[in-house]
Formats: sequence, structure tokens, C-alpha cells
Amino acid sequence: MLCRWRKGVELESIGEERTQKSPRALASVCSVGHEQDFQFKPQDEDWGRIEGVYPFLKIEDREPIARLVAEYLRHDSYERYAPFLNDGMGWLDRTEQATKAFHQAITELPSSPEQLGALYAARGLVERRIQHRALPDGLEWHTIQGIMLHVMAAFDAAKSSLPTQAVGGFVEGQAWDVWVCKLSDFAESKGYPTGASKGANKSKSDKPSHFVAFIRELQNTLPEECRRHTASDAALAWAIAEVRSKRAGA
Repeated sequence: MLCRWRKGVELESIGEERTQKSPRALASVCSVGHEQDFQFKPQDEDWGRIEGVYPFLKIEDREPIARLVAEYLRHDSYERYAPFLNDGMGWLDRTEQATKAFHQAITELPSSPEQLGALYAARGLVERRIQHRALPDGLEWHTIQGIMLHVMAAFDAAKSSLPTQAVGGFVEGQAWDVWVCKLSDFAESKGYPTGASKGANKSKSDKPSHFVAFIRELQNTLPEECRRHTASDAALAWAIAEVRSKRAGA
């Protein structure tokens, strides 16, 4: 089961959306990413911009970085195309209510003999026009009533099982979190700086750390829908620090 949880949104003082898990979740039997969504082919000018803000990089670092970016784009694509659990639950709720209303309408009988006679006459016209091979002649209405009981039971079962299928699935924004962790691990393995405090450096220039600028410029090479925490360098630094904090506490 490939599924996804949507995170709720809280506004941060730094002007960025802080995300956390909320009851609005999603699930599906499958999630289909699109190949064009995870193509990563930076130009020389892109690498020049990235290496300009993170001058520790060497030419041989380009290939492993490109692999990490392509991996992120692929996982982000699956994450974005997984439908939301609450959307599925909403459809089940609406259709179940309609099913129950239909079942009640076809099983209730009026109290007066006149109305009862009218019902049987009208129902007989409907039965003669159903003409479906799955319904036995003369028992169409009773068969439909029995089917509807099974349909209502199926809705109850589906509403119970759908949330359990979302557990352990996608979490909105998780692909980005994993990507940042892997880039951090890569930089650390090379001995490159990975500082990212919750905010820009408090120097006179107020510039972000090298690593925050590195992530920012990498994101600038991606489709807009794949970028996160772009309101400011401070917002991005905060998000990177938060990701690392979550991993440390896991």
C-alpha cells in the first residue's frame, strides 16, 4: 500500500509555513509518479551557482549530489500523487448515506391501504423494466433489498479498513526531510560544513550558512512544486534544523 499523510499548517513568525502531522491524511492502493517529474539535468550555470555558495564542492561531487536530487524528485512525485485518506473517507461517507437512504426508501411501506396499493403498482412497473439477468424473475425487488444490505455492510468494512492502510505510508513533506538528511550525511562524510541554525547567522551581513545556501540553490534548480520552505533563508534554516532535530529524537 502506497499512501500519504498530509501535515497540518501553522504559520511561523519567520513567514514560513511550519508543517506537522494532522488528522487530514491520505491513502491509496497505489501512487503513480511521473517520469518527467524526477528528471534532474542541471546546466553548468546551475552548478556554478550551487558551487558558488558552497565552495567546498569538487567536480566529482556532482554525480552523487545529482543522484540524491533525482531520488528526492522520484519520491516526492509518488508522495504528491498519493490521494488523501480524508478524500476517500469523505466519498465513503457520502455514498454510504445515499445507500442507506435508498435502502430505507425501498423497504418502507405506507400505512394506508390506498398508498400501499399505489406503491405495489408503481413498484411492479419498475420490476418489469429492470430486466437484468442477475435478478430472478418475480423476485427482483426482494433481491435488490438483499443486495443493498450487503452493500451497506461493505461500506462499514471499507471505512474501517481504509485508515489502517494509510499507516506507515507517505507523509507529506517526508521525501524532502529524507533528502535534506542524506545531503547532510553526504556533506559530513566529505568534511564539509553543515551548519544550519534556526535562523540566518546573526552576523552583520546576516547571510545564511554555507549549507543553507547550498540547499537553497539546489532547490532553485527544481520544479516549483518540489521546493519547500522557500519564504526566506531563515525559514529554510529553521526547516533544516527541525529535520535534524526530528531525526535525532527518532
